[in-house]
Order: sequence, then structure tokens, then C-alpha cells
Amino acid sequence: MYRAHDPKLDRDVAVKAGVIITVARRALLQIGISLMWGAGMWVALMSTVLTATPGSEAAKTRGPWPYVLAVAVRVVTVVALAAALGPTLRYVRMRPVVTLREAG
Repeated sequence: MYRAHDPKLDRDVAVKAGVIITVARRALLQIGISLMWGAGMWVALMSTVLTATPGSEAAKTRGPWPYVLAVAVRVVTVVALAAALGPTLRYVRMRPVVTLREAG
């Protein structure tokens, strides 16, 4: 069965895609900035470990710290993206005209 093309449906899909892109872009920018800052702070703090004398307690932790950093970055990224998913889906389900009409 042939159905006529519905321009209103295309507009709704475009609006939802725009909302998802806007919210996701903002969330990814914040996540990226915080991860870069956190990784920089981690490296600054761990620089004492890298310059530790061999055989000291600090030198023993030298080996695994890049892996710990990589795992921490992945965990923070997943948690932050999951936290951004809720508001994004809520905004997509909202209809601005209906929301404004009910609020006003």
C-alpha cells in the first residue's frame, strides 16, 4: 500500500535529530574538557612516580599506572554518556508547542 509523503513527519524527525545533536554536542564537549583536565592532573601527580629512584615504593607503581589511567578514562566516559542520555531522551520526547501551551 502506498502512503503519501508526510512533510510534517520529516520535520519532526529533523527537529528530534537536531535536539539530539545539540544535547550530545554539549555533553561531549563537557566530557572531553573534563577528561583532558583530569588526565593532565593525573600525569602531573604521577610525574613524581616516574622520577622515583629505582627500588623505592613509588617506583613499584610505575608499571600499571598508564593502564589505570586508560580504565579510569573509559569508566568516566561511559558514566558521563549514560548520565547525558536521560536528558537527551526527555528532550526528544517533549513537544515544545504543547509544553509551552500547557505552561502558559
